[in-house]
Amino acid sequence: MHADAPKDATPATQPTAVRPAAPGTAVPAATHAPRRQSDSRPPGADFSRPRLLQQVARWLAVVAALLGAWTCFDLVRITGGATQVNPLLGAVCAGQRGCAGLLTSEHAVAVLGRTPDGEPAVRAPWTLLGLGYFTAVMLWFALVGPATRGRALTQTPIMVLLAFGLLISLILFQQMLSLGVCRGCALVHVMNAILALLALLTMPWQPTPGTIPRPMVAHALCGAAMLAAVLIAAVFAGATSTSLGDSVLYRRLVLDAEFIRWRYERAPTVVIPPRKSLAVTESPGPTADAPGVRHIVVFSDFQCSHCRELHTILDGIGRSHPALLSLDLRHYPLDSCNPAVAAPRHPSACDAAQAYEAVRKLSPLRAHEYAQRIFENQSRVTSSALREWAVEMGVSGEAFDAAAREDATLARIRDDAATAVRLGVTAPPAVFLDGKRVEGAFRKRTWELLLNLGPGEAVSGGADSGDARGITAPAAATPGGPALPTDATRP
Repeated sequence: MHADAPKDATPATQPTAVRPAAPGTAVPAATHAPRRQSDSRPPGADFSRPRLLQQVARWLAVVAALLGAWTCFDLVRITGGATQVNPLLGAVCAGQRGCAGLLTSEHAVAVLGRTPDGEPAVRAPWTLLGLGYFTAVMLWFALVGPATRGRALTQTPIMVLLAFGLLISLILFQQMLSLGVCRGCALVHVMNAILALLALLTMPWQPTPGTIPRPMVAHALCGAAMLAAVLIAAVFAGATSTSLGDSVLYRRLVLDAEFIRWRYERAPTVVIPPRKSLAVTESPGPTADAPGVRHIVVFSDFQCSHCRELHTILDGIGRSHPALLSLDLRHYPLDSCNPAVAAPRHPSACDAAQAYEAVRKLSPLRAHEYAQRIFENQSRVTSSALREWAVEMGVSGEAFDAAAREDATLARIRDDAATAVRLGVTAPPAVFLDGKRVEGAFRKRTWELLLNLGPGEAVSGGADSGDARGITAPAAATPGGPALPTDATRP
């Protein structure tokens, strides 16, 4: 110590002496508790740590989202024609034919945009969108976790996503009830409702004072996952836009009416043997051997959406020109009764074909109307509905049941499928006009050109998204015929 330093000064390196309190004197309490050096919260900040209920709800939400994603994955496989599914979905859909019937119908896809020709740009299955939805929710709750009171606003994205998913789920559930119940789809909607309830339980309704954790690793993983998802989406969007442009150009060329007629005129003529029994004309009109009549043979499937559209167009032509066409409807169902089909895609197609054959045998003049009835209600085809529609057309229910179960009825369907295979058919619809097969005639203008119909003889029914140019009937009759993109090439 320096000599000139004051005697009462306390060195900086020495601790300040604390005088002991006198006996019986109360020690005053500290005004403020000392703050930990690691606690960087500003004074008065309102933070809370997740409660036990929030943590339990969080991991239950992860499990529910995982089950939803798993179920959606198998529903996507069913849409693509798979028959083997996970045990949970197999138990739910056991013995029910409505799942595959609804999942392979046009109601199971969302149309995202249109091409310049009016065709769907992208047909995304709702189950595929559900797979992405459940996966995103699962990653959020697994990596980010429940909200705390101080950061509740950070939960806005997941809450908006869940609200949107719940709204879509309600709309699709109501649509499903009107079309036919799919238990697998109903299971997904129930899981989504449970997921929304668990998400509400993770919200900080009653805060517990404490120190908020800093899950930097979880945030980094979540950010990396979202960045990867954005990059993958960008690459996918670029690839999709390129392939979509090529697809649009290809469809524009292949579905061009002049090109279709050009291919038809050069197609070989094949001999289509008549049916062994019940060779009945399917539409009200002339017989196939009448002069000037165009004879059409269609190999169809009652659960094929393209077949339905084709039948609508042919029906319109038949009504507008009753003396022009003779229609012979035959069967190529993508179901177990067709030996050429390895993996059935339309589980009610054989039932519908047998029901149609029964009506054609018992009431031939109502067969065309009955076929139209089935096509108009594709998603509602069940054994009871098929019988009910037949009875409404004046067919006896007992006679219908007996005719539909006859071995000869199933034999006719298999004979049709065998004939189609010999003609090179691999998927419905396949159309032969005057012994020649035509590919891709799916529009009104194409039919007008192939059948030599002038501008004043427009065909009723069917899509009209083709070229708007006028058509002049050529001087000489040119053979032509219709066909559709097959159900196997359905996007």
